[in-house]
Amino acid sequence: MKKAFTLIELLIVVAIIGILAGVGIPMYNGYMADAKINAVKKQHNQIVSYLSAEFQKCHMGSSTIFQDTWKKNQENCPIPAKNAVLRASASDTLSDKMQNVYLGSGTSAFESATQKGPVRPCSTSVDKQGCHEFYYTNYIFTVKSYFDDDGDITDKDSNPDFKETIIRTN
Repeated sequence: MKKAFTLIELLIVVAIIGILAGVGIPMYNGYMADAKINAVKKQHNQIVSYLSAEFQKCHMGSSTIFQDTWKKNQENCPIPAKNAVLRASASDTLSDKMQNVYLGSGTSAFESATQKGPVRPCSTSVDKQGCHEFYYTNYIFTVKSYFDDDGDITDKDSNPDFKETIIRTN
């Protein structure tokens, strides 16, 4: 007598596999989406730390900030007037360490950020003297944060938007 699986047994196994795939794949995609969001937040924190350190240099007596390797792109201290746009050549320093998690390994996350939203002084709606806002954009999410001339994240008590990281889908 031959032993084999019956058609009913095979259909039950296929149905179970289908149910598991129907539940597992969306959960996996959700985990991947969360991991990408967390990667963007981590990169944003690294960029804000870099920018804060650059602003601190002015207060420590440095004459230039945001200096790239070739000293071609840089800003002079003191920090520009509040309507000036900073050139922020931070991509030279940071782009090797960061990759855009949505566009793949060949695309720098910070390069994308500088193309769409450079470091610039705060808009008048949230302005405090010497406040700068920074947008990190990777074409999927935008993360916005504020910091003052000392390189500190700006005090939340001065404005409810300060010290908050805002992530929105573009």
